[in-house]
Amino acid sequence: MRTLENHCRKALGRSVGDVIREACLSNVHALVADTDIPFAEIARRCGQLSASHLAAAFRRRYGTTMTEVRHPRA
Repeated sequence: MRTLENHCRKALGRSVGDVIREACLSNVHALVADTDIPFAEIARRCGQLSASHLAAAFRRRYGTTMTEVRHPRA
């Protein structure tokens, strides 16, 4: 596992965990923006413990809420 971590840090400048979290949140963003799937279902599909936990991670990453992405103000 150390070899994978070292290669990832060398190639991407980030840990394997960071890359996985970013991919997950990118997928969540697409589901929020492009579907009407309930947030709790998105959280479940992404292996999160709760929609509120996912919402906090989403806000930290994107600086906005999932609701604001799904229903932008005109």
